Amino acid sequence: MKAMRGGEEVALKIRRTDADRESMHREAEMLVLANKAGVGPMLYGFSNDFIAMEEITGSYLGEWMNNFRGNPEKLRSVIRVLLEKSRKLDHVGVDHGELTKVKRHFIVTEAGPRIIDFESASIERRMQNVTATAQSIFLNKGFASQLGSHLSLPDLKTLINVLSTYKQNQTDHNFEKILEVCSLI
Repeated sequence: MKAMRGGEEVALKIRRTDADRESMHREAEMLVLANKAGVGPMLYGFSNDFIAMEEITGSYLGEWMNNFRGNPEKLRSVIRVLLEKSRKLDHVGVDHGELTKVKRHFIVTEAGPRIIDFESASIERRMQNVTATAQSIFLNKGFASQLGSHLSLPDLKTLINVLSTYKQNQTDHNFEKILEVCSLI
């Protein structure tokens, strides 16, 4: 839902009356951590029942891909930025929890791709943002086939190996290997 804050249009997320959570505080806390990493919509304020945040305007990644007719370098850049933002979440210790759903949690704006919806995020789980994002982009058959019409796809066995290595040891070097295998550097 849209709302006004200081003369500016913002997004307002409202807790449903049938929601199984008591308040919006946990999601707001996850968004604060994501914002510290430079990820997610900017949090402006929250209460038990509301979160006021930056309005993200653009197309969901799946929709954007359906309509993509541009330069393959633009597409490569969008994918790289999503993986880099996922890496930032891993680095600050927040697991988004739903980045395997490529069509609903990534929005491509004029300024670049963004990760949204931190309702299921957690600091208790092992971080899987990079691996979940890479899997949703390169291993999801529907999305990968769309992507393959614009870019060459990585060898699946090699990709799975570097993702497994990163999952065990989330270093910068192992992240760079993922980018390398996906031809993003």
